[in-house]
Amino acid sequence: MDNQKPQTSPLTYILIGVVIVLLLQYLFSNNQTQSSSPFQQSNPTVNPYEECITWQETEYHDGETVCVIGKILFVDNSYDDTVQESLWAAYFGMSENSFQVRAWGDSLDEWQDKCVVIRGTLIDRSKQDPRWRNKAPAMVNSEFSSDFAIREAPVGLCQ
Repeated sequence: MDNQKPQTSPLTYILIGVVIVLLLQYLFSNNQTQSSSPFQQSNPTVNPYEECITWQETEYHDGETVCVIGKILFVDNSYDDTVQESLWAAYFGMSENSFQVRAWGDSLDEWQDKCVVIRGTLIDRSKQDPRWRNKAPAMVNSEFSSDFAIREAPVGLCQ
């Protein structure tokens, strides 16, 4: 009997080489993806509120979907006969033409005197109704306009 070892085909070496290259490529790309993630805990320089604007700047961003930062000075509500619901308004300034957040049916009481971050689309009310001429944009939560998301801002965002 012949104890000779069978010869390895050149095709086998090529397949092994391709598998190694693919494995190295996968490991390298996976490592790059993890190191470039903006949500990494070890990168303290990333600020998720960097693109946010102050409530005073909302008049320059009418119709845009933005992030707004500000302190809600007072919350008011009234009953709207047209839609048969309570209309809540959160005011960021003392005048009626300052930025407002409005919601039908959803209480905004919990946000009074708090610094908040709001994401949503700014609505120019003057384009919808001439009675609102010279009014600042607002974010509105209703079936006729875009919704907004509101949450308390981290300490130090409102001066």
